[in-house]
Amino acid sequence: MNRELFIYWRVLPGHTEQALSAARRVQQALCAEYPSLVARLYQRPDATGHSATLMETYAQVGGMDEGLLRSLEQQTAAALESWCDGGRHLEVFLPADDPAAP
Repeated sequence: MNRELFIYWRVLPGHTEQALSAARRVQQALCAEYPSLVARLYQRPDATGHSATLMETYAQVGGMDEGLLRSLEQQTAAALESWCDGGRHLEVFLPADDPAAP
């Protein structure tokens, strides 16, 4: 299935640089483990300038199977949960032109 994974989360105030660094490290490790994985990282600064919301995205040429999806969830949670202000929110999307999309 040609699904893509989106995980967004709020960073603990004052820890944006550490969170960005940790997210980059885990994404690099995942891409080394799964060479066809495409991982991206986005940042939305907080209006106060003290925190940020980060979004990780993951896609794989040919689609992600359940095993990869679970592995991504587990590895990123273990590496990043200490920087989260609250929980991480997981969303899975299918391209609108995918025949498997509802």
